[in-house]
Amino acid sequence: MKQLKQQFYKWRDAGRRTLGRWLFDRPLVSESACKIQNCRRIVLIRWDAKLGDAIVSSFLFRELRKANPDLAIEVITTDAMASLFEEQWQPDRLYRCSKRAGYRELARLATEIGPVDLVVHFSKRFKMKDLYFIHRLGPKHLAGLDDELACIDIKLGAVCQGMHFSGKFAYLLRACGVPDVDTSYWLPSRKANEQAVQAAWPAEYSSVIAINPFGAGGSRRLDKDSIRKLISLVLASAPGCGVCLLYSPKERELVQEIEMEFSGRGVFIYAQSKSIFDVIAQIRAADGLISVDTATVHIASALQRPLLGLYNPGEENYSDWGPNNNKSVTIFSSDSYDINALVWHDVEKKLPRFIEMVMNSKS
Repeated sequence: MKQLKQQFYKWRDAGRRTLGRWLFDRPLVSESACKIQNCRRIVLIRWDAKLGDAIVSSFLFRELRKANPDLAIEVITTDAMASLFEEQWQPDRLYRCSKRAGYRELARLATEIGPVDLVVHFSKRFKMKDLYFIHRLGPKHLAGLDDELACIDIKLGAVCQGMHFSGKFAYLLRACGVPDVDTSYWLPSRKANEQAVQAAWPAEYSSVIAINPFGAGGSRRLDKDSIRKLISLVLASAPGCGVCLLYSPKERELVQEIEMEFSGRGVFIYAQSKSIFDVIAQIRAADGLISVDTATVHIASALQRPLLGLYNPGEENYSDWGPNNNKSVTIFSSDSYDINALVWHDVEKKLPRFIEMVMNSKS
């Protein structure tokens, strides 16, 4: 039944896209090639509302301002991500949009935004609503990965195939005349959260490894048995090492139960953890990270922490959103829909290499 549903949705989406291309996909009219130094306004479409994506593309704000201090950098995002963009990366203007905006909302948004030099929308396959919005907005230039579309004049799909997403964004900047692009992530932080975590951080362990067992969606969440097994392997491989379990408020009860089960063996939680800023502060305080979640993977990469990444199989997704960290070890589940289908023999084999990187980073 699940496969039939997925097939139906594919047919439905394909039909809508075909209709959308017929109605709205038109070449943009531009007199010259796009150069950032000559642009007045750029709009970044980030209504996907994913933290990991935002971190990977965070260097755009820094590099665009270096290339053209007079450029207005504007962002479209959802309520869930709006405060993070406003506080940390400070676009010149931010537009709030529903995650599943209707055509009326998109039309209003296009009118509110007005004339734009460049729009960046890195969806690999535009939907009908994407096409409608771009048609209504009518920017001078559109950069994207969906090379089939006539409305995308800066086509990056084929030329950036196989690149990490940070590399795709860097390629765009270079294509638009920005030399010497620094792709290091611009990681958000709050001083109060950092200080609170440092004050509560235990000092009795030789090293601390943070474990994030919870990813977005059921396919990327370790169950209780897998979490227990992973913790036991870490403690056995790294005597004297502490383990900090990362969590969001909805998982608090589960991690408290696990902390109690391992009482006296080096497993702890930061009980005041409530926001992504607390999670960032904990990863900064830790000496390494084991994670199933791409957002925390990118945080560890930004901080250059040793990383053991647990992934569902999928070559394209991994090349797009992998660790981008030369201090990383990767292990794949045997099931695309269940991260708990880890090959534990592989975990036992690769874990010592990760532990070695953690210990070396301390010296």
